[in-house]
Amino acid sequence: MNILIYGRKFGKHFNGIAIQLFEFLKDNNIKLFFNENFYKFICQKTMYIPKYQGLYNEEAPKDIDVAICIGGDGTFLETATYTYNRNIPILGINSGRLGFLSTVGQAAMIKTIEKLIDRDFLIEERIMIELTNPKDLYGKFNFALNDFTVQKHKVLQMIKTRITCNGDFLNTYWSDGIIISTPTGSTAYSMSCNGPILIPGSNCFVITPIANHNLTVRPVVVPANSEIELFIDGPEQEILTSLDYRTRTIKSTSLLKLKLSDFKIKIVRFKKNNYFSTLREKLMWGIDVRN
Repeated sequence: MNILIYGRKFGKHFNGIAIQLFEFLKDNNIKLFFNENFYKFICQKTMYIPKYQGLYNEEAPKDIDVAICIGGDGTFLETATYTYNRNIPILGINSGRLGFLSTVGQAAMIKTIEKLIDRDFLIEERIMIELTNPKDLYGKFNFALNDFTVQKHKVLQMIKTRITCNGDFLNTYWSDGIIISTPTGSTAYSMSCNGPILIPGSNCFVITPIANHNLTVRPVVVPANSEIELFIDGPEQEILTSLDYRTRTIKSTSLLKLKLSDFKIKIVRFKKNNYFSTLREKLMWGIDVRN
């Protein structure tokens, strides 16, 4: 089995766990392909030299069976930019805190990797959202697994956003910004702005205003095949946009167009680790004493 490894910096508490993971993979004759920067970090941080088949920078190597990302949900989103056009399923090992995407905890890591090696897992597909205009704003990585947002950049005044879906006028929002979220991203920024939680497999997007200046305005769920247009008008010359963890600035009079991406991201899932159990664990619903 060929496995791609990607990650960010982690704390001292994860040093021994990382060494345990790479030793286990080596003992099971797994061929590892490390992101070069992450590999250098591991060597410096842990004083351990993992055995590898190859290193990569921007392009993921060919013939990769699974990608393992070590970190939190932000790391998972970064990993998707390396695997999006290769149909490589991603498994997230959580070295941080919350982790709706990086669901594998440190205590269950080795047992989970054993199942991975035995190919005892399921593949779950997640839809993406794509920015089609301006086309060159994010280059070839003009897609998001979580969400696309527009926000005021510097000043304290609100921005005005006119939104249409498939050419039909939806609303003009006076707010700090707008979030266009996928089902995957519904538990991220959108949820913190009172957006609904969408179950993976829901073929829709959520349009969620950020601190809207009208109490009657609520998040709206639209079909994923909708073409969404946003015309931004703000008091400052530049507006901040983001596709997942990447950010760019645009002119405040820009027209933005979004649609369903032509491809999906594949996520490794295990039979006992379903989405509802993840929700209960991460949102601590089970702490209700009546349960």
